[in-house]
Amino acid sequence: MRLNLEKLKQLPLRATVAVVVYLWSAQQALAIGGSNVTGNSGANVGNMFDNMSESASKVPLLFAVFAYVGGIGLVVAGLLRFKQYVDDPTRAAMKDALIRFGAGVGLILLPWVVEVILDTLAADSVETAGFSPKLYSGGKSL
Repeated sequence: MRLNLEKLKQLPLRATVAVVVYLWSAQQALAIGGSNVTGNSGANVGNMFDNMSESASKVPLLFAVFAYVGGIGLVVAGLLRFKQYVDDPTRAAMKDALIRFGAGVGLILLPWVVEVILDTLAADSVETAGFSPKLYSGGKSL
């Protein structure tokens, strides 16, 4: 069975699209199914602003997910380009593999770097700045 590199090149894009569609559909399902204790839909201005502020607090986590998914995709693309370089050095340059791999590692580390910067600059904690993507380290601060 021959490995089709064109399909593998599109894999990070397809994975990113799948994650975005999943997150969007989950958000829509939560927005449609919400009701309060009295049983009515609770469609008043106060609940609307509460929902908006709650949704806005999840935006940094969404950026962290995009950074992780994009980083993993770039690391895989870098490894595939390195394999292509090993197979035929005249067809692909090693710098392309190293650039993609380095950019992928940078994207994977981006949420951690942002949290460290905000921890350093924020008065109380990162949560007061509204950024707390705890996807790494099991939800514990490093």
